[in-house]
Amino acid sequence: MSFSPLKKLIKKRLEKRDLQQGVIESKVAEKTKEVLKEQFSNFADQVKVLDVKDGRLILKADNSSVAQEIQLHQEQIIEELNKKIDKADIKKITFKSN
Repeated sequence: MSFSPLKKLIKKRLEKRDLQQGVIESKVAEKTKEVLKEQFSNFADQVKVLDVKDGRLILKADNSSVAQEIQLHQEQIIEELNKKIDKADIKKITFKSN
């Protein structure tokens, strides 16, 4: 029986975790667009997904009224995303300005 060095095992595990996290983030971006189109078809195309980090979905809106509308419905959006994507664990939506 051979043993792998602990350092090598840890590195493999971290790489796998990062890959899985990247897949989840990609799904969140895709499903966010879908959910926004379902709930806000008139301005969904004015919102871009910038990042998903530490339970935060970071978006950029073309104008402040769009951002405000999404903020008002944040809980519904988050609930729908977490329902659609296993392990998404989105807790908050934030916006980045120009």
